[in-house]
Amino acid sequence: MSTSRRKRAVLLFLSAIVSAAVVVTTQSVLFLVPLFLLTAVPLPVMLPIAGIVMVVSVGVGRFWKMVFGVRASVPIVVLLHLSFIWGFYVSVVRPVVSTVPDVIFHTECALLMVGLYSIVNGDPGFATASGFELEETGYSESNIHHNGGGSQFSRIRQCSSCKASVRGFDHHCHAFGNCIGEKNRLLFLILLIGFILTEASYTIFSFHYIKVFFNVSNYWLQRTISGNLVISTMLFSSIQVLWQVVFLMWHLYCVCFNIRTDEWVNWKRYPEFQLTIHKQELGENSNDIRFRNPYDKGLLSNIFDFLFTTTR
Repeated sequence: MSTSRRKRAVLLFLSAIVSAAVVVTTQSVLFLVPLFLLTAVPLPVMLPIAGIVMVVSVGVGRFWKMVFGVRASVPIVVLLHLSFIWGFYVSVVRPVVSTVPDVIFHTECALLMVGLYSIVNGDPGFATASGFELEETGYSESNIHHNGGGSQFSRIRQCSSCKASVRGFDHHCHAFGNCIGEKNRLLFLILLIGFILTEASYTIFSFHYIKVFFNVSNYWLQRTISGNLVISTMLFSSIQVLWQVVFLMWHLYCVCFNIRTDEWVNWKRYPEFQLTIHKQELGENSNDIRFRNPYDKGLLSNIFDFLFTTTR
């Protein structure tokens, strides 16, 4: 094994250790929420508290980076969280779940594992260097190609995170360790929906577990370690569902209007999204630049393009 390959292997191993440390820390801190608050705070109130705790625990990743000198791998963190939820479900929550939902949940988790591997190692639509040049902003004159006498701007953008040039670039997804572009945008949405369904299912199963194994009248007196873990993992899954649903709504909006996240945020960088309006006020001429979407073809056409358009 060459020195460079050995070094990469060591860095990957250390990154995996840091990722595991982040997951253990996050789940441990969440475990403390019901442990100390269960007798004083009802479950619905714990949700925002757990959210704050999760945000604070993100800073722990920086601590582990200082200790090991490498960053955590976010895809590994996602994989380990999913594995922990799946394993805890099998060992604790599963007895209260009927056969059909149980099979569906196992199928969801397995498909998420496969999908996560596919999107991490897949091609989002990387553009080759031949035939055009890209600037840092993601636009250059050579990105324009002519079609039937008119001009149409190519939707090849440069990712600011990994510096790759991607067709139909939407954003760089750190959770999936890859850019989201023309070739994997559909898979990205399928995975996002899959995570929402899986985490929502686990939340429902966990709540049912609490109802079955804890008597409402003396619920607070029957706490166990497994019971607290059920509550903490339920809080974790609920928080994930809440922000992922908002994220999904945004991306469905982008599909319906044929717009990318990068284009929406950075539209002033891309001339095709700029509509110049000339004004004359008090004898002085001025230009007002407004947003326009040249790719919006109507709802049905936009959805069709999203589902069936392939790389040129």
